[in-house]
Amino acid sequence: MVDMDDDGKIADVGERGHSWGIARPSSEASSAIAPPGAGGSREESAMRDVTVKVVVSGRVQGVWFRGWVQQEARALGLAGWVRNVSGGSVEVLLSGPEARVQEMIAELHRGPPAARVRDVSWEEAEAFAGDGFEVRW
Repeated sequence: MVDMDDDGKIADVGERGHSWGIARPSSEASSAIAPPGAGGSREESAMRDVTVKVVVSGRVQGVWFRGWVQQEARALGLAGWVRNVSGGSVEVLLSGPEARVQEMIAELHRGPPAARVRDVSWEEAEAFAGDGFEVRW
């Protein structure tokens, strides 16, 4: 459940995490992405470039998760990278138009068929200076 204050800003996002219901910002990090309807036109939101670092946990290693992320991110025209991290999670850096980044975060909740995503958290990140999307080892 999302509570809005008098200015229309998110006051409390409740148990579901982020107000979109698709991702939860990690540990009190400020969001680089405004929730839909939070001011500005849809066109402005779609045109604004954002960069976020996402951590996906669950059964996400050894199930072609990184290759799938690269494929999906390239199809959306996003730049960045994906890599396995110790502890069994996958870390993803996504950079591109806000609407496309939102779409990719939603896709990360599903993952490829063999994956079992338990949690997706994200935080604002420094702008990505690279081109394309790569799998890092």
